[in-house]
Amino acid sequence: MPSAGQYDWFSSDLIEILPAAVYVCDADGVVVAYNQRATELWGRTPEPGDTDEKYCGSHKLFRPNGTYLPHPECPMEWVLRTGEMARDQEVIIERPDGFRVTVLVNIAPLFDRGGALRGAVNCFQDLSAQKRAEAERTQLREQLLQAQKVEALGRLTGGLAHDFNNLLAAISGNLELLEPKLNDPAASQILARATEAATQGARLVEQILAFSRRQTLDPHPIDVGEIILKMKDTLGRTLGGDVRIEIRCEPGLWPVSSDETQFELAILNLVVNARDAMPYGGPITVVSANVPGVRSGEVAGLRPGDYVRVSVTDRGHGMSADVLQRVFEPYFTTKERGKGTGMGLSMVHGMMAQLGGTVIINSRVGHGTSVSIFLPRAEANLPERQDADASPPSQGAGRILIVEDEPGVLDFLGDALSNLGYAVFAVKDTDSAVSIVEEDEQLDAVICDYKLPKMTGAQLLARMCQTRPGLKGMLVTGNPDAIEQTNFPVLKKPFSLATLAERVLLLLHSKVQ
Repeated sequence: MPSAGQYDWFSSDLIEILPAAVYVCDADGVVVAYNQRATELWGRTPEPGDTDEKYCGSHKLFRPNGTYLPHPECPMEWVLRTGEMARDQEVIIERPDGFRVTVLVNIAPLFDRGGALRGAVNCFQDLSAQKRAEAERTQLREQLLQAQKVEALGRLTGGLAHDFNNLLAAISGNLELLEPKLNDPAASQILARATEAATQGARLVEQILAFSRRQTLDPHPIDVGEIILKMKDTLGRTLGGDVRIEIRCEPGLWPVSSDETQFELAILNLVVNARDAMPYGGPITVVSANVPGVRSGEVAGLRPGDYVRVSVTDRGHGMSADVLQRVFEPYFTTKERGKGTGMGLSMVHGMMAQLGGTVIINSRVGHGTSVSIFLPRAEANLPERQDADASPPSQGAGRILIVEDEPGVLDFLGDALSNLGYAVFAVKDTDSAVSIVEEDEQLDAVICDYKLPKMTGAQLLARMCQTRPGLKGMLVTGNPDAIEQTNFPVLKKPFSLATLAERVLLLLHSKVQ
């Protein structure tokens, strides 16, 4: 082992070329040698006669768990006191400017030939970059795990929603067919309650699909300013007298690509949440503005491009950091039991993500909340306004084939279209459907479910239309992916008799598919 007289060559010839920060103390703790990396890490050069305590004492030391580390308990003091080596000990150094550095400390005692302790050499490595990388990897793993959970939940809810939509289509449709056959007012009242329950069930399924990003959207250019202004009276009636709503729309708002119905539902959800955050009333402001040239990373969740921002702001009780971390979780709500499903914000979040936009929430306890949705600017212009006097074509005769493997929906569709005056053929399987198309040259249209046992409805329609040019086709589906996978018109389940009648008329009078 080197003796005290050998420290000069030890420091100058050895520790300066080491890749780690190093300094050497004698048995009294006086710093006798150091390299440049040590001065860079500690931010200062030891003065002659400085002890380890004085040299390191200008900084605060902490253990890895964050507790304060008094200098008498630091690794160098322990080595000089015990003569034992300190291996791989993590210490957090806090500089006077508040900047923290995590270091890995290894300290070896130095003895003379007689075995007397003459000092110790402290070698420490900056772990800050490694710790940051580990934290980033941990965060990425957590984000990936959360994304996988959300994706799995989305697949589950998408499948459940399809099945529920089948049931709701059969329930609500048959209730509508039953209504004109009832003469008893009491029975009609019961029927109305059942119909309303089915309608609420359909809304809940839409919210679940929105959360899972699997709702069937119909994005097209819309004017958000015009839509919000039209909603003002409805919103005012919904909010009540103690809450007043202020709407401000920037002139020249760009058209955005969105689903008008879902956009209205999103605004309604945000405004109702704002009202509930102000139990004693107050103003709610809805502000719309263009956001040009968003750069990459400027707004979390947005790609570079042009957007329109719609912000709903209240002066309510605000949200804590813990609540903000969970607001987009389905069924999470801070409202009292019976006053909220916890699906509102998750629905808005899912819809924005599906449309290529995002949701940003700024909130402080006691200072209110502002929820901003960003919608991508539409590439196309707004559609030309339709003539107010224009009406859909009148009902005409036609021969329609229905392909549906759900018996309740099949029976309802058959009865409904028969009551409308159409000649109806109803089958459950694709083979029977193909046979009818090949044999009946007078067939006008095929209406089929998207999810069929042997092939999708889109594939079946494509095959039929190839066999019979001029045949019209429409999908009736609760599967939200259908609109992305086919060019055939799509009728979402559940639907009313009026909607069914209108869509069938439009199908029969449309151009060849």
